Amino acid sequence: MMNIDLVGNEITGIAPELCDNDKWMDGLVQKFDCDAILCPSGTFNNDGLAWSNDDLWRECTSALVYGSVYCEALVESGVVTERDILEQIFYATGGRTWNEEGNWTIPWIPICSWKCIYCSSDFADADVDVESIDLEAFGLDGSIPPEIFDLPSLKYLNLRDNDVDISFYGIVNAMNLETLLLGNTGSASIEGVEYATGLQELDVSENILTGTLPEAIFQLQDLRVLNIAFNSFTGKFPGLISNLVKLQELNCFQNMFAGELPKEMKSILKLKKLNFGQNQLIGPIP
Repeated sequence: MMNIDLVGNEITGIAPELCDNDKWMDGLVQKFDCDAILCPSGTFNNDGLAWSNDDLWRECTSALVYGSVYCEALVESGVVTERDILEQIFYATGGRTWNEEGNWTIPWIPICSWKCIYCSSDFADADVDVESIDLEAFGLDGSIPPEIFDLPSLKYLNLRDNDVDISFYGIVNAMNLETLLLGNTGSASIEGVEYATGLQELDVSENILTGTLPEAIFQLQDLRVLNIAFNSFTGKFPGLISNLVKLQELNCFQNMFAGELPKEMKSILKLKKLNFGQNQLIGPIP
């Protein structure tokens, strides 16, 4: 008896005699033949192989190798479900090595019952309407697929304390996104985040952000909370802060902002918490 894992390679074939080993893969070869070792080319499924009648494989014209877990052709055609998107996140960020898999990708478990996934639906067996993803410190490692922003009901996304690369390409599609927490993810750029026009809370603290604070961020006029602490932003803090008339909390602790605070700060009448500790500011408080 032998169990082998070849998923994630570019295997182009399986010797037929291997599929005669009925006891391989915990006896699944006897039931599913070669598919129990790897899904054939032209197909894919969540695990790259067949291990239950509920998850054999789906056809995919772009899956040119054996053991595909992702179908680019479905993404390009727009035929993508919320389950497909979550599965992309799982495999792109090393889901098998997360701190806890939390029943992700198990075919018969609805996505609204997956750990750290919360849906707006009242039914735990729902497979749609993902509203919240809270994967803080979950051990993610890799690039977040931009399709995450295609989840139509997504309001809350927390990826804090993971080693992930995230691009804001496509964030304009996240029309319901209100909270985005990306602290301590290793982010080096926030270019494009301004297209999430409904954001109310943005946390990009404890990253490696440098240079002057991008002025485009002040297009987020619904922001209530902005946390950019523990970065290396430099220069004078922009007077465009006055655009954020709903802002209640601003945390700029331990950056390298210099010069005087802009006089426009006093026009933010709803501001309750302000932290510019450990910067290089001079002059009077406006």
